[in-house]
Amino acid sequence: ILSCGGQSYKSNYAFQKMVTGDGHIMALEAGAELSNYEFTDHHLSYAGFDTTGMNVLQGLGAIFVNRHGDPFMEKYDPEHGSRANLNTISAAMAMEVKEGRGPIYLDFSRYSPESLELIKRVLPIFYLAFLRAGLIREDQIVPKLEWVSVNCGNVGFGGGVRINLSCESSLEALFAAGDATYGPASGVEGFCAYAIPFAATSGARAGYSAAAFIRNRKRGYAFDPSQIRRQANQLFEPLLRKHGDEPEVLTLRVQEIILPMERYLLRHGDRLSGGIREVENLKRNLLPYVKAHDPHYLRMAVEAKNMLLSAECFLKAALMREESRGSHLREDFPFVDNKSWLKWIILQQVDGKFKFRKEPVPISRYPLQPSADRVKHPIIEANERYH
Repeated sequence: ILSCGGQSYKSNYAFQKMVTGDGHIMALEAGAELSNYEFTDHHLSYAGFDTTGMNVLQGLGAIFVNRHGDPFMEKYDPEHGSRANLNTISAAMAMEVKEGRGPIYLDFSRYSPESLELIKRVLPIFYLAFLRAGLIREDQIVPKLEWVSVNCGNVGFGGGVRINLSCESSLEALFAAGDATYGPASGVEGFCAYAIPFAATSGARAGYSAAAFIRNRKRGYAFDPSQIRRQANQLFEPLLRKHGDEPEVLTLRVQEIILPMERYLLRHGDRLSGGIREVENLKRNLLPYVKAHDPHYLRMAVEAKNMLLSAECFLKAALMREESRGSHLREDFPFVDNKSWLKWIILQQVDGKFKFRKEPVPISRYPLQPSADRVKHPIIEANERYH
């Protein structure tokens, strides 16, 4: 059972520095299918250092404003405003910055001493970090702080191992749960803080399904010792290199490709294609020369490799989906296209290369069916309407 998290590219969101797509790439290399890799989770953070706790900060009345002081979220989501889901806010922030109205700030001027007391109680790490940074003084938080969107990859929802309702992958005897999967409970845009409920539910279901699989199997599996030796030799290659680059070099290069706003938030075919070329260049000219001094560096080398391969999966899947939907916002294909794109993108490794295909969503089986229309993505439509 794979239950080892998703991929966050070691981005600047708290507690994500060890989430590097290891389970996804293990499954892919073993022959399992991945899906939904073009959809990514966007979180929000203070620009100065990693933070958490957005649900509480929004709930207590903090509002997002642009550099002019305008509460812009009322335009992009009139119903929820600054309490909209984080992907909507991230896309709206990117649109404001693109149009020259950045940077973006979170306005705490409505907070009362009681608000801070609640934060101190329910978000103690956040409170202590802001207190030590001098951002909380005498029971008051600095009224306005710069805030940024963060690419959380597929932590919380998004791409991962494709599973059925029994949490079984396309590879016999491999089951997956939580962020190791493609997040079928959330669709293409995380609608709530569902990650823990889905992790608990899918974890239990994967366990029961795996147990039933073993119970019903008449004989065990025979392992090929030579295959194990080949895998071990491949794993330890960085330790054997006398010369080369440290893993951090590859990690940084991947982040430079994948984290800019123009690649993960406001996407365009030209920029995605450019990212693919950069990734392929790293696979040829840097990955084979990553060196590990010791087992600690070996871990980082494996993480860097998995980040690079995950980036390739994301960029190619995002380029393939020629529409905008949920967290996937294409400037060159601005329409949510239910006529042509009610489809999953499935990827699998075949003969050492990633293969992508489209598979129609079987909406005829669903009690609630979307209309077969083609409409502007709500973020693009709102920006055009107001500007």
